[in-house]
Amino acid sequence: MPSAPVVSVTAKYILLNDLVSVSDLFTVSDPDGDTITKYRFTDLSTDSRSGYFQMSGSRRLQGSLNEIASGQLSDFEFVGGSSIGSELIRIQAYDGALWSNAVELMVFFVRPNTTKPSVSTTSLTMVESDYVYLDTLVTATDPDGWPILTYSIRDTSAGTSGYLQLGNAVLSQNVTHYISQAKFDELRYVAVKPNEVERLSVFAYDGVKWSDYSFLDITTRVNLGRPTTNFGTKTVGVGRLTS
Repeated sequence: MPSAPVVSVTAKYILLNDLVSVSDLFTVSDPDGDTITKYRFTDLSTDSRSGYFQMSGSRRLQGSLNEIASGQLSDFEFVGGSSIGSELIRIQAYDGALWSNAVELMVFFVRPNTTKPSVSTTSLTMVESDYVYLDTLVTATDPDGWPILTYSIRDTSAGTSGYLQLGNAVLSQNVTHYISQAKFDELRYVAVKPNEVERLSVFAYDGVKWSDYSFLDITTRVNLGRPTTNFGTKTVGVGRLTS
């Protein structure tokens, strides 16, 4: 049974209004060794500030599907957006018999990476034995449009205070941990000891530069609102149910 081609992509960074060859945005292979004869490219954004395809200098309609012969690929180009942002491009390849699965490429429109990211945090008070996900308290941005790739976070206390947990793994206290952007939404802080303030230091990395640090303070208080259960006595007849 013949096999379909396989298209592979990784995120791309394109300078504002810069022009790149579409052939540089992906790779394709065919398990049967068949020659690729056609491609489909779909620009999934209709924003006038986003990127667009062009063929030999002629601009294609944004948001449209473009099917081209393999011989035209060298003349097919993509122009970066006019403002910082990102968009998805959908790509397929055809080997004369089968189309590949459609894959989506994330493209970032950026300026030269000259400015370090910035991090802002929101401190809060929580009750003992509760937890909070750090991505709800930490925001990182890059002025040049580059995506945040990694966070550095350190729980500055030790002992019986709260702790960081990534998935099901408890992280060591008072140690710097490097968490990828892909895993950051799994990172949470678990409050343990009441009447204590925990300080976390947070940095963000855009692949070139680290941000300045930002402190995040978490105050743990006693859980005075625990539910209570009261028991009383009641006389009921044999075989009767009560609630």
